[in-house]
Amino acid sequence: MPSGAATTIQVPISLTLVENQNQWVGLDFNLRNAITTTNGITVDFNQPNVMTATTTPRVGIPAGSVDTIEDFIGVVTAVSTSSITVQSGITGNRLTAAISANTEFDLAPVTYSNCQQATAAACITTGSTVSLDANLSSSGTLTASEIDVLDTIAVDEVEGTIYPTSVAGVVGLIIQDKVAITSTSPLASSSVTYGTGIFLTVDSGTTYSVDTKTLSSQPGFAATVDPLFSGSGSLLAGQMVRVQLSNITSGSNGIAAVATNALLRWSRLTGTVNSVAGNAFTLANIPGYISTLNPTLSLTPQVMTYPNATAFDGITDVSQLSATTSQVASIRALYLNGAPPFQAAKVRVP
Repeated sequence: MPSGAATTIQVPISLTLVENQNQWVGLDFNLRNAITTTNGITVDFNQPNVMTATTTPRVGIPAGSVDTIEDFIGVVTAVSTSSITVQSGITGNRLTAAISANTEFDLAPVTYSNCQQATAAACITTGSTVSLDANLSSSGTLTASEIDVLDTIAVDEVEGTIYPTSVAGVVGLIIQDKVAITSTSPLASSSVTYGTGIFLTVDSGTTYSVDTKTLSSQPGFAATVDPLFSGSGSLLAGQMVRVQLSNITSGSNGIAAVATNALLRWSRLTGTVNSVAGNAFTLANIPGYISTLNPTLSLTPQVMTYPNATAFDGITDVSQLSATTSQVASIRALYLNGAPPFQAAKVRVP
């Protein structure tokens, strides 16, 4: 965001309101429209169509809610049978959400989460690391829709986007989340934040697993996807991966660590709908860096959805996707080294 003096951003909204009315306003932020290249690359939030208003609630939002919050990752600071509080390790922000009878509990594989209890819920204690999805009500309260247990006991780890390096056995990761337990570790520094790069040594000692989350209810799903993320050859540029670390060091080339445990998480991509067939569709115009760094990936990769498991936002199901209108669609999906490469837990149409 612009630094220094306060910035006023003009948003074109036309509303007729009455006294004591509660009105939620959805804002769509388009970073691409904010980037200008005249006289160098800059970000200008007052460019046309950077901020646009959207109708709330959107199609597909759970009844009684105005929006959803997804994948808020952090360490549990308080938990009971009726509520949970989670604190982000990278921002320090906290979210408290109610736990209801409809809250779903999921668990990363035991090889990663180290959960030895009979249920995922039993592994959630103060100090656990979880990913929280929640529904936001019109009154501003949050109710957990899904709690995914990542670590029974928090450990030093990072999550972010994988990219290749020229060094054999080493991959890069751009950090989007971190948990720093060792206070003397370089990872604990406040300068290690969003966008920080870290070099990861991946070798025969690294364990690989997949966080199937809400798609775990699909028969045979884990057995299908697990072999597609089972070694360093399964690491692809653009994947979202969570990694438990050891031997964290800092030098002239930045932070480096050994990846002891790797967990495939959920990538978020946007493109235009190219074709629709059954429960699958293809996307064109996905982010260019993914196509460039993965030359064997189709320019129109296939996305698989699952009835009663894949969530839809802005549409009710895959049949409402259009391949004839250059319809924009975003996905939250497991990105796998196989076919189809994207297994979608959510599809959103603006």
